[in-house]
This record gives sequence, C-alpha cells and structure tokens, in this order.
Amino acid sequence: MPEVLEVKNELSHVIDYGLAIEDLKTKVEADLALTIDGVKDRAGYKLCDQRRKEWVKVRTGIDRTRKELNAAAREHIKRVDSVAAELTSMAGEAEDHVTRLVDAIDEQVAKEKRDAEDAVFNARNAQLQHVGLNLPRVLIESLSDADIAKQIEDKIETDRLRAAETERRAAEKAAAEKAAAEDLSRIKAEAEKLAAERAAFERQKAEQAAEFAKLQEAQAEQQRAIEAEKKRLADIETARIEKEQAEQRAKDKAEHERVEAERLKVLAEQAAIDAAEKLKREQREAQEAADIAEALRPDREKLLSFAQAIVDMSGHLPEVSAAVQGTRLLVLSAVSECVRQIRQIIRDKM
Repeated sequence: MPEVLEVKNELSHVIDYGLAIEDLKTKVEADLALTIDGVKDRAGYKLCDQRRKEWVKVRTGIDRTRKELNAAAREHIKRVDSVAAELTSMAGEAEDHVTRLVDAIDEQVAKEKRDAEDAVFNARNAQLQHVGLNLPRVLIESLSDADIAKQIEDKIETDRLRAAETERRAAEKAAAEKAAAEDLSRIKAEAEKLAAERAAFERQKAEQAAEFAKLQEAQAEQQRAIEAEKKRLADIETARIEKEQAEQRAKDKAEHERVEAERLKVLAEQAAIDAAEKLKREQREAQEAADIAEALRPDREKLLSFAQAIVDMSGHLPEVSAAVQGTRLLVLSAVSECVRQIRQIIRDKM
C-alpha cells in the first residue's frame, strides 16, 4: 500500500490527499534539477513544459481535495454545535433552578450576618459617639470590646484633662486681662502725663523758636546793614580806584604825547640838521660854480631862497599816529612861523 500524506486533528481523524510523500519528494528533487540549455534545447523545453502541466494538475487536485474536506468538516461542526446546544439547554434549566435555591439561602445568610455586624457596629458607634468619638467603620469593626472600652476611657480622660486645661487657661486669661487692664490704666495715666509734659515742651519750644526767629531776623537785619555798608565802602573804593586809574591813564596819555612830541621834535630838529648838512654838502659841491652867481645875487633873494628851502623841508616831515598828531601839527606850525618871520624880516628890512 503506497504511503500517503496525512494530518491528524484533535479527534485523530486521518486527512488523505491521495499523494505518497516519498514519491512526491523524489519527483520534486528530480524536477528541481531540470534545466533548459538556451532556446535551441527543444527537448529540455518540452520536458519542462510537460512537468509544469503535471504540477498544475497536482496543485489543483490538492486544492480541490482541501475544499471537499473543508465542506465535510463544516457540516460535521454544524451537527456537533446543534447537539451541544440542545444538551446545554436541558442542563442549564436544572442548573438555574438549583442556583436560585442556593443563592436565596446565601443571600439570607449574608443578610443575617450584615444585620448582626450592623447591630454590633451601631452599639459600639453609639458608645463612642456618646463620648464624642467619631471613628471610621472599618476601624470600629477591627477593634475588640476591650479596645473600644479603652478608646472610651482614654477619650473621657482626655476630655477631663482638656476641660481642666481650658479652665486653667481661662483663669490665666482672666488674670492676664486684669493685669493688662491695670497696665493699660497705668499706661494711659503715664501717656496723659507725657502728653501734658509734651504740650508744655512744645509750648516752650514754640516760644524758643519765636525768640530764635526774632534773633535771626535781628541778625539778618544787622548783616544786611553790614553788607550794605560794605557795598557802599566798596563802591567808594571802586570809584576812587577808577578815578585814580582814569587820572593815571590821562597822565600816561599826556606823558606819552609829551614823549612823542619830544621824539617828533627831536626828529624834526634832526631832520632840519640833516637838511642843513645836506644843504651844506650841496652848497660845498656847487660852491665853485655858484660863487660867481652868489656874489652877484641880492641878499633879499638869498633869504627868500632859504625860507623856501625850509618850506620844502617841512614837506618831508614824517606821518605819525593819532595819539601824537597834535605834536606834529605843533612842529609844522613852528616851521610855518619861522618861514613867516623870515619873510616878514625881508619885507621890513629889505
């Protein structure tokens, strides 16, 4: 009998595809070794084409068998589910009945337990609340009766101590308030005394301030008078200094003009001397040529010629600054007067 390819499911049913696994492996290995040596290898091409068609038949046969097996499997599953549903319905009716009976008893037992626990809790909680304790239920239920009694005893003792402490603090507060009232009365009296003393001090301070203000005003007035006198004296001194400076400037100007006049006079004299010397030189140079003409010339013409020479020399008098212009005019006037007198002598004597 040929070997077949089979797969076992959970129900140990054999799935037969009608193929021998070893024979299939041999054919696969043989065909994997096939080759085609180019387009001219007609035999190789024909063999591969035949094998391709056979493998298509194998593949389509496997798929057809798979579909047939799946259809049978689906029908089997449908029948299994139908039977299971009918059996489950029958069993479920009985299960629901007995479950309801058991649940009713369990609920009654749980309710009785909760009622008992609530009664114990309410009794304990009432005892605790009676002394002012409000504890969580989970804590109350976790405590024993001895613990509850201890909690109540501790709370009563705590309240007693707290009341005693409150009474003590009230007494201390009353004593402190009394002492504070006495201190306040004393402080108020001291404050009134200080206020009276401060008012007297302020009055004295105001009087002293007024007196000081008057003194300052008198000092200011005195200082203003001193400053005014200083200014008057300073103005007098300034006027004196300015007058002296003006007089000194006038003296300096007069002295400068005098010096400049002297300088111009010296210059004029020097110019006259220079002109005379020049004239002498010219006369000496022309003496031989002029001796004859000079001997024949009248004295009147000689004097007039000298006067004209002086006039010509005055035309060479140098220009001076405006500060000594007066001195220059004096020199010109002196020269003019000299010429006038020479001419007058000529008219009178000759």
